[in-house]
Amino acid sequence: MRKSAPPPKENTYEKTITMKKRNLIILSVITGLFMAVAWAGVMSLGFLMLVAFVPLLFIEDYIANSKDKKFHSTATFCYTYPAFLIFAFANTYWISNASPIGYVVPIAEAAFMSIVFQLYSFSKKVARQKQGAYFFFIIYWIAFEHIQFLWD
Repeated sequence: MRKSAPPPKENTYEKTITMKKRNLIILSVITGLFMAVAWAGVMSLGFLMLVAFVPLLFIEDYIANSKDKKFHSTATFCYTYPAFLIFAFANTYWISNASPIGYVVPIAEAAFMSIVFQLYSFSKKVARQKQGAYFFFIIYWIAFEHIQFLWD
């Protein structure tokens, strides 16, 4: 008598992760803190910048692969904005000492950084290979840095 084959094991990598929107904001805040500490130059913590984008990439991937369509098309912008806002205020707070308009600069800078991330999200949706969209992210970010260099 032959025994029947055991049922195939469930692939744990294909399971979707369910997460509350609050947790996505917490991940965004963690990213902002990592970026702020890494850029501040305190105690040589620059290596944090290497991992600071990982939670944001996770947020974007979670929003893009969400099955229940509970996210708006600009959700990537909304969830990455707190990270970039924390980073911008932590690194450009001194501008507000020079002029009251200095409070607007971090808000605008964070919005521009979030737009770059939103462009990456849109490119990822239309790219044939999802891994190829990372190339677009790099191009968008370098273009943003170049534009920012020119406006200074």
